[in-house]
Amino acid sequence: MTVGQNINLTCAAYGIPPPVVFWTKDNVMTIIPGSITRNGGNTTFVVSIEAIKVSQYGVYRCQANNSEGTALSYPSYITGNTEIVIITTTLIAFDVRRTQS
Repeated sequence: MTVGQNINLTCAAYGIPPPVVFWTKDNVMTIIPGSITRNGGNTTFVVSIEAIKVSQYGVYRCQANNSEGTALSYPSYITGNTEIVIITTTLIAFDVRRTQS
C-alpha cells in the first residue's frame, strides 16, 4: 500500500443495549468519517481514510460504550514512510454486556 491510497479499518462490537462505537487516534477521541451498521446488538463501524497521508500515521483503537461498560480494542498501527504505508492490525471484535451471576 502506498501514500495516497484509501484505507478501511473495521470494528465490530456486540452489546445489550447496542454500544456506541468510535475510534481514537494516538489515544485521542477523533472524529473519523465512517459508516455504522447495526443488527440487533451487533454494531459494526468501518472507518474510511481516503488518500492516506503521512500526517495520518498513528495508533488507532476502536472503543465501544454502553450502560454496561466500556471495551477498547487492540491497537491498529498505521506507519511507514513517504512512499509506503504499513498497517498492522488484529481482529477487532468484542462484547460489551452484563455478565450473568
